[in-house]
Amino acid sequence: MTHSWLCVYVVVMACVCAFVVADVPSQEEQFNRIPALTEPKSKKKYQCSSCKAFARELYGIVKPKLRGRPRLQEIEMADAIDPLCRQLGRQYGILMRNNFPTNEFSKNTAISRMSGSWITAYLENRCGELLERFEDDLDHRVASASTPEQFQEVLCATLDKSCGKKQAVKEDL
Repeated sequence: MTHSWLCVYVVVMACVCAFVVADVPSQEEQFNRIPALTEPKSKKKYQCSSCKAFARELYGIVKPKLRGRPRLQEIEMADAIDPLCRQLGRQYGILMRNNFPTNEFSKNTAISRMSGSWITAYLENRCGELLERFEDDLDHRVASASTPEQFQEVLCATLDKSCGKKQAVKEDL
């Protein structure tokens, strides 16, 4: 009797494994389905999602350092943002949906994400671009915002124009 249950168990597990393996796309399929940065619509979505990630991280770093002040001293701001771009590149990956990559960035390790050197490089470059364009006013903008979402809207929809207003406050996973 024990032998027959063991056989049934082995057959069931083999079927489950075959089903799971058949349902998961190969790495090549996943790679081929990454939304291209060269397509204007995809590029805009990558820019929006990366701006929102940058805004969330910057807000989380700068807001506590302000302690009610309207601005940080230049050296304080430099110390606060110096590791930001590397951190963004290391912590974020492309969000996967149904085992395929999207054009949204996420740092949630509980969900499936794709990572790789081009993703890290893209996020680090995008971060540097945003810092360069808006560096002089970022601490003041963070101080004026009461929530990270409000800062995201100001930075990503109003200043950078990479997101629409609704898109700027919609939370990525």
